[in-house]
Amino acid sequence: CWDYYLDTDVPWRNLPVQFTGLIAEDMRYLKGLGVLGEFIECSSASKQTIAFPGMTHLNLYVTCQLFWDVTQDLAAMLEEYYDLFYGPARIQMKEFWETAENRRNEAGPRFMNANARSIRTALPPGEVYPPAVAKHMSELLSKAVAATDAGSIYRKRVELVKSEFDLGVKALAAMMDIKSKETVIDDKLGEYEEFVAKTGEAFDVKTGMAAAIDSEFLTLKFICQEPLMDKLDKTPLTKDNGKIWKQDGIEIFIVPDADKLALDRAYQLYVSASASIIDYERYEGRILSIYNINADAKVEYQPSRWILTLKLPRKEIGLEGDKPFLANFYRYRHFGDVTKDRVHSCWSPTGERLHFCPEKYGKFIIGTPTRPEVKGTETIVRPHPTNDIVTGNTAMTFWLPGGSIGGKSPIVGNINGTRRNDLVMVRIPLGAFLEKESVKKATFSVKGTIYGDKKRPISCALEYINDSDGRLQRADLGREDLKQIGEIALEAQPKESSVKTFDVTSLVNDALANGRLALKFRFKDHQFTKDANAGRKSPTHSIHLSDFKLTVTP
Repeated sequence: CWDYYLDTDVPWRNLPVQFTGLIAEDMRYLKGLGVLGEFIECSSASKQTIAFPGMTHLNLYVTCQLFWDVTQDLAAMLEEYYDLFYGPARIQMKEFWETAENRRNEAGPRFMNANARSIRTALPPGEVYPPAVAKHMSELLSKAVAATDAGSIYRKRVELVKSEFDLGVKALAAMMDIKSKETVIDDKLGEYEEFVAKTGEAFDVKTGMAAAIDSEFLTLKFICQEPLMDKLDKTPLTKDNGKIWKQDGIEIFIVPDADKLALDRAYQLYVSASASIIDYERYEGRILSIYNINADAKVEYQPSRWILTLKLPRKEIGLEGDKPFLANFYRYRHFGDVTKDRVHSCWSPTGERLHFCPEKYGKFIIGTPTRPEVKGTETIVRPHPTNDIVTGNTAMTFWLPGGSIGGKSPIVGNINGTRRNDLVMVRIPLGAFLEKESVKKATFSVKGTIYGDKKRPISCALEYINDSDGRLQRADLGREDLKQIGEIALEAQPKESSVKTFDVTSLVNDALANGRLALKFRFKDHQFTKDANAGRKSPTHSIHLSDFKLTVTP
């Protein structure tokens, strides 16, 4: 009998998919039928090792034990495991694994149907691990670490489980915020947009994509950062050679009719770092044939990145008139770590394992895009209010996009004595400057106004978030990426507002040199902490933030 323990790919990567009870039940049933043996297919990092050992080992352990004696008492076996494997952390780890299994057993049946793979493909991770459950499980692991001695074998085992689960929770938090991209394009290349992991969180090796469309061609340009340029395979291959897939490259999906998805036609290409091409036509999700798109691909190699420019004839990929179309782009980087999903990044995150899922692709709209404001020698970039600003407090599960009170600009502080907005995250796009790799000068400015009681001064910290998604700070993840760069301090005053400006030239240039297409800042209220330390209740006032602006001299 051949069985599959393959619940380790996106969107389940680094999350426990625990089913020891079902394993025992199934194996006893098979024994009763006279089945003599079983082959288990599980995820592997290589031919010699099991991938995600922290998340997968307990299912495999129980399976192997039952191979010897299918009549064993499962509960007694697990109690022995908790005792011997975790020692002083047995209580916390038992609750961790039992929570994982109970949650899957409760959520799974709601998603069962005639499809044998329905649990694996249709069960959303957020149904099994909603934020409150994920937070509780994270706390259990932290307590388990604290219960063990540093350097002990028990500490190492707990930390292995925790290291994987922390990555899983980070991806889970990012998947809550997944939105399909929507980009307006015209006949000039737009701003570069940064690729992310398929689950939506930041990807370590960066890729930027810009697009343009005219009456004849769809033009796509990809700037691919590569710290291992000496390992990049630049060997040209003949068109439609299957070996093209083994070279690093960009996978492209075009769905011409945004309303019918792939029911009429979809097109798929893979263009490698050697500018070699393989292309396909798809119908109803099936690859029909090796197609022949007269694509023009050019690759430029630089010391730490390679740049692909691709021109696709509109007629040959079904793009007619000004109709919107769907697309997605994936970068394959074969040097990446598969256990952390570091091989594939994409333009529009899907949260899916399979790359062909057009219902979750981004949309291109042909029109007039909004571009940065240019004043003389300066370029002014502002955040997009609904996507690049989020606000809330550390107790909130979901943060609010844009504003916090009546749609107004975000507020940091104590608003009315009971309601707090401790944190505001702001993302400033840098896509207009990626090709330059550096700028001469950059300043970040924000307007602050005392909101409410103006009789006392108030302040908040301004922190730079190095590459992690600011929204993930709600789960207390990525704190190692924070760097305080200043403070918004307002004196007690009747003035309406005060503009604070910070030199961020080095931050912008560091981001561009590493392919990061945004500056991310966090505003954190610390007036509440100061008042609490002084033994008094925080006054009802806060800072109203507005007019976030990055001014750049190229």
